[in-house]
Amino acid sequence: MASSPDKLRVAICGAGIGGLMLALALTPYPDITVDIYEAATKFEEIGAGLAIWGRGVAALKRLGLEETLRSIAPGTNEHSKFELRRADHPSGGQLSGELVLSTNLGLHRAQFINLLVDLLSQTKRATTHFGKRCLAYTERDAEKNHQDGAAKDLIRLQFTDGSSAACDVLVGCDGIKSAVRGQLMRGNQAPLPDASPSPDSSITYPGTRFSGTVAYRALVKPDDLRAVAGEHSAMTVRKMHLVSYPVAGGKFINLIAYCSDPSLQAEWEKGPWVVEVEQEEILHQYRDFEPEVQALIKCAGKSSRWAMYDLEPLQFWSRGRVTILGDAAHAMTPFIGSGGGQVIEDVYVLARLLGSSLATRNTLPSVLRGYEQVRMPRANKVIMCTRESRRALEFQDEYEESSGEDVAQAMTSLTEWLWEGKGDPDDDVQEAKKLIEQFIGGSAPTT
Repeated sequence: MASSPDKLRVAICGAGIGGLMLALALTPYPDITVDIYEAATKFEEIGAGLAIWGRGVAALKRLGLEETLRSIAPGTNEHSKFELRRADHPSGGQLSGELVLSTNLGLHRAQFINLLVDLLSQTKRATTHFGKRCLAYTERDAEKNHQDGAAKDLIRLQFTDGSSAACDVLVGCDGIKSAVRGQLMRGNQAPLPDASPSPDSSITYPGTRFSGTVAYRALVKPDDLRAVAGEHSAMTVRKMHLVSYPVAGGKFINLIAYCSDPSLQAEWEKGPWVVEVEQEEILHQYRDFEPEVQALIKCAGKSSRWAMYDLEPLQFWSRGRVTILGDAAHAMTPFIGSGGGQVIEDVYVLARLLGSSLATRNTLPSVLRGYEQVRMPRANKVIMCTRESRRALEFQDEYEESSGEDVAQAMTSLTEWLWEGKGDPDDDVQEAKKLIEQFIGGSAPTT
């Protein structure tokens, strides 16, 4: 795509859900050009199910995506129910409580990615460059690089293949192992010597924290489960701390089985973040659980074990004309299924701000700070709620002596504000715009 000197050039590193959604959300703005730089050689998404609640669904609706997404997730209801069971008894589980929630979407990640790719290709408003893993970037002073109104290279991106590219604003959507975040945290220093990977180096990915838990992920075909367990509750309700819920309109059941085993923690932390595993490994970990859990695991298809990492809450997301979004900014463990929704809220706010009249080459640092100031506190709160939910669901630390009913009450307190989606995403946009106007006018702090 040719880039006019008058257009704002947005570079997105990472073509996952966040990167593709941001690109799509920016396509209505004719004064913005979008380039996506993706390390892989094609569009791909690992993982299985994705749950979106409350405000995330509201943001999708305003982006014009809710109806289309519901078409690939038929059977997703306006109201859904989590059933909380104490299931670690071979003779049978015990119902501890329920959470009845509203406005949700249950999606298969690959379907979601494919839909975003199709919609984006129809717009012909963004260019994707594959095989481009970001190594570093250099940001230059705007005043020194604008002569006679001509657009110069405010930001120069460097990739591991030796190539480079220019942009006016850089958005790191490159996940928990974000190279953009790594340099953002260090300032405009040179990249670390190993920045071009060792894929599991903790030095390369500053801020990451191993939770001590792994998640076994798999998809289950309902017909297989029905054959051995009848009308299993996994077809209609969610269960913790093995979690199951229908995705892709009931075509699959998404299964996530969490395990916190102190005897294996060092091995898990040092090993690859994602590995394929045999069904027997999951059955061994859940050998003392109720028959309903055993039946579900025995019907699991291809399975993988994911080391659950998150980020320590960050103190800032933006410097100059560079910012981060999604897992690059607030990677969280999936214990309350809210990571996807936070990505969507990021996208909605940032796209609306970049597309507004407030966004010019000179005001971009203020625009990105406005985005950060609105989104960062909420996302950081979700990280901390997610950590506490893990302790509650596994009866750890302060919940060690709790009853099932106590845990159910705690989960309601931790998740209701988030899942019910109180508040309007447009309120966040308006709040950010007020902050941006203050930043531009010099009446707000710059730190």
